[in-house]
Amino acid sequence: MSKYNFKFKDNENEIVVNATSAKEEWKKSISSAKKKMIKNFKIDGYRPGSKAHASIASEKISDSMVIEEALNIELKKVMTELISTTEFKEKMDDIYDAPPKINVNSIDENGFEIDIAYTKNPKATVGDYNKLKLSFPKIDVSDEEVSHSINHWREKKSILAPKKDEIIANGDIVIFDFKGFIDDKEMENGSGKNYELEIGSNQFIPGFEEQMVGLKKGDEKTITVKFPEDYHAKDIANKEAKFELKIHDIKSKVMPELDDEFVKEFNIKGVNTVDEFKKYEKEQLFQKKKLDITAEAKPQIFKALAKITKLSFPDEVGIENEIRNMKQEYELMLGQSGIKLNDFLKMTGKSEKDFDNELKTIAEENVLSKYALYEISEKENIDVEEKDINDLFKNVAKYQGISEEEVKKIAENNIDRIKASIIIDKTIEWLINKYTK
Repeated sequence: MSKYNFKFKDNENEIVVNATSAKEEWKKSISSAKKKMIKNFKIDGYRPGSKAHASIASEKISDSMVIEEALNIELKKVMTELISTTEFKEKMDDIYDAPPKINVNSIDENGFEIDIAYTKNPKATVGDYNKLKLSFPKIDVSDEEVSHSINHWREKKSILAPKKDEIIANGDIVIFDFKGFIDDKEMENGSGKNYELEIGSNQFIPGFEEQMVGLKKGDEKTITVKFPEDYHAKDIANKEAKFELKIHDIKSKVMPELDDEFVKEFNIKGVNTVDEFKKYEKEQLFQKKKLDITAEAKPQIFKALAKITKLSFPDEVGIENEIRNMKQEYELMLGQSGIKLNDFLKMTGKSEKDFDNELKTIAEENVLSKYALYEISEKENIDVEEKDINDLFKNVAKYQGISEEEVKKIAENNIDRIKASIIIDKTIEWLINKYTK
């Protein structure tokens, strides 16, 4: 049997539940509140629990204080019973994911009457999403790209060996001495001994490494170069310099053979042969391109959907949350470079008001587009499958270096939000595929 009386009122923007107390329950809560407050009331020189302490505390604690504490006790019970009612469960899909507002209409020693107001989800009207002006490139991974990627891994596992012909070429590692002069005066910090340089790495100024190509072990040569106009050391920028070189040693990179033994060194599950490794690398390159295209496509999709979407009333809470999240992302990103947001705004000449207005414009687009994406997902039967959740948990576990069971435990109280996020991602993917030319 219900301890409270609930009356539901369905308004345009909110659902208001009027709740009144049961007399007997309210008396119990008042009694519990008074005992709790007396017990916790601190009085110097008196032991809590003693008759003297209880007598003095009882005099100092007003009826209004007891009633306020009793309401706090009752509210937990009211909310627990309310969400278990059939009528509330029927309206749950219409309720916005935010704490309700509680207004006390009347309260005294005989009972209370309160209104619990839940913001409703705005109704979205989405235009024709089949005629958006969007176009995304088809993802293609060529054999050349796969070979280049595999050679990158071979190069990482390469070893250095003395070069047989002892003639410098691009990609060689050269050990040499150099001494620089400007206007026949030796440069400050312009010399080095037994310096190791990979030719073609562009560690030195333009023209330096190119003039080393063709030299042999033991050669000595003076080369002439010119420092760039935008060189960081302004005193030598745009100046001509001569460098005396002496070549001590030349080594070349020896890459391992591309065979099954090389492949097995990577310990990739299910990848043991060269053909399997090529397929694996092709899939990795495909997924990377897919991520890049998605990152570029998202703002275009959000902007396009926002233009064709209207809400029955503005989602002010959603916009505020979006602004707060974006601001936190900015602060986190800037913080990694040791920059504070206020300092960044000064550097860019923006006021905090201008910055907030920029974020608000983006936030409004993001919120509108998310409502549109939910609508599209329903119309196109895009749903969350068990595999989607398991794949997400697997990726998070791999990225965080923890077990999938730990990820599941962390996520168990946020599963609805996780599903909502997956729906958004799957619908964005659906739109990208639809507009891929």
